[in-house]
Order: sequence, then structure tokens, then C-alpha cells
Amino acid sequence: MFYRYCWAIYLLLCVACTDILPQKTTAERRYFDLIGFFEREIAQLKGTTVQKSVTLNDQTELQTSQLTDWASELSIFTASDINKPAFRDSYQIDSIWLADTLRISYTALNPKLRTQSLRIDQLRSTQSISHIAIDNRVKNPLYELSEVLHYTPARQYTISSRQKVRGMNASQLDIRAEIIARR
Repeated sequence: MFYRYCWAIYLLLCVACTDILPQKTTAERRYFDLIGFFEREIAQLKGTTVQKSVTLNDQTELQTSQLTDWASELSIFTASDINKPAFRDSYQIDSIWLADTLRISYTALNPKLRTQSLRIDQLRSTQSISHIAIDNRVKNPLYELSEVLHYTPARQYTISSRQKVRGMNASQLDIRAEIIARR
């Protein structure tokens, strides 16, 4: 008899500790899914060859290579994700049709946010993304950073970054990468 009560209490505890409500498997997204977009791009870009021009403070180097770590290469874009719970109501959303392109613009309402603007161009005919532009800014008493990023799917990307650390000369980094071949 004692064992039946223990068994009943055990079952009751198991049921009580079980969450009856269904769990959300994906977070609700208010803004464009930048991370999901780049995850799909990274999967498609595996094995591609890139011709890259890197300019640091007026010194330019040209490189041609087959990239194997696209996640690292495009991490500056995914770091600009505005679809975080803390940013839920932090961006104004505007859209406009430009011929066959829907341009969706997200503009920061707070000048202290790192990503100040994100612009997505989507083709009406194919519903595919044709261009992404990002403007990042950081400014505090010791450090200033300005990044302008452009990405054209499976074709090219550019990164223009200017940083100034208090007491040091400003540095400028410009990267222009062309995707020139697929495996």
C-alpha cells in the first residue's frame, strides 16, 4: 500500500513538473532575419573563389583565394543583426517600391545603437534579396567607429571601416571582394 502511494506521488510530481504549454521553437522576429539570410548564403558560397582588394591606410593588397570559412568572412554582417529581443521597438521601418525593387529600411531610433541603419532590396519578380546595406556607428569618449557594409548575394561585398582611438591616428580599412568562380 505504501508503495502505491509513493508511486502515485511520483507520477503526480512528474506531471506537475511537465510544461503543458507548447514551447516556442523559434523566437518571433520583428525585423529582417539577417542571420538566417547569411546562413543560407554561407551554405551556397562553400567552395567559391574570391578576388579581394584590401586597402589599409592607403596600402593596397590584392588576393585571390578559395574561401573555406565563409562564416568568419561574413561575420561583420551577421554581427549587425537588429533582430534581438532588446531591440524590439528600437527601429523605424519604412518601405518603398523603386521600379521592380522593394526597399525596406530599418533606421535606429536611438543614436547609441551600433547598427544605425539596415537596408534590404528585394526583387518583386523573384522575391529574392538583391542588395543589403548596413551602417554601423560607435562613438564614445575614447573610440569612434564607422562601418559601411554592402552585400550583393553571390556576387560581391564591400566593407569600409574607419576607426579613431583617442590619442592615435585614424585608420581606414576598405575591402572589396568579388566572387569570381564556383566549384
